[in-house]
Amino acid sequence: MGDQLILASDAFSSWIMKKAQTDHGEILNKAISIKKTKNSRGFSDWVNALRSKNEIKNDDTSLIFIELGEVD
Repeated sequence: MGDQLILASDAFSSWIMKKAQTDHGEILNKAISIKKTKNSRGFSDWVNALRSKNEIKNDDTSLIFIELGEVD
């Protein structure tokens, strides 16, 4: 696997930074999974689940996930 670049809105970025301290694997695994299915519903469901658990601020939420170089 090559490098990954994540661009995210402020609400989502804040959650990513907190989560990266303990489990950055969840972020990458979920982003890769959603990208492979090419289904925005998966992203919406993920964000709504985070909001319902008060893990992420209820604000606009955007994520761009770019894989660079070698891809599986």
